[in-house]
Amino acid sequence: MQEDADARCGDASGSVTHLLRQVAAGAHGAEAALYAVVYDQLLQRARQHRTSGTLNPTALVHEAYLRLTSSEGDGWKDRNHFLAVAATAMRHILVDHARRANAEKRRHQTVDIDPDDRPQSRDTMDAAVKVLAVDEALTKLARFDPKLAQLVTLHWFADLPFQECATALDCSERNCRRLWKTACAWLTRELDR
Repeated sequence: MQEDADARCGDASGSVTHLLRQVAAGAHGAEAALYAVVYDQLLQRARQHRTSGTLNPTALVHEAYLRLTSSEGDGWKDRNHFLAVAATAMRHILVDHARRANAEKRRHQTVDIDPDDRPQSRDTMDAAVKVLAVDEALTKLARFDPKLAQLVTLHWFADLPFQECATALDCSERNCRRLWKTACAWLTRELDR
């Protein structure tokens, strides 16, 4: 099943899952092959945050990959697990960059969470402040319901489709979409405070 998901995602030079196993086993050249295979997928996801103005998509992918490879990657089970870890890394990088950019404008601005899309600014909220506001709310959500927070990380920060989010969270796609609406409602309430 995972091999099919790899094939659907354009993994022409070998399955991500197979390469992850090779990296974990210390196979020569496996890390470079993995990077070549996942680079476009990660860049596509990073481009979703291009409008955030916080970090160039290419720089985001490179920084995320450096963080991923420095963590040794021994625990990556499959492509979905790798992408979930990559999503978390991208989230942390965007947040770190946004904090450095400017965080004091957050207080008097709001963010809408559209259940059918990503958080959208109601006004001219600075992109860095928007990322920080969402991250702060997401951290609170993780204390309340870690699965909802993981879904937001996967769908919003990594731009994984609901089908892949459902696989990563071990639930049905329909349930995943319901969880997304719940997460969006919770985040909207939190961000409007």
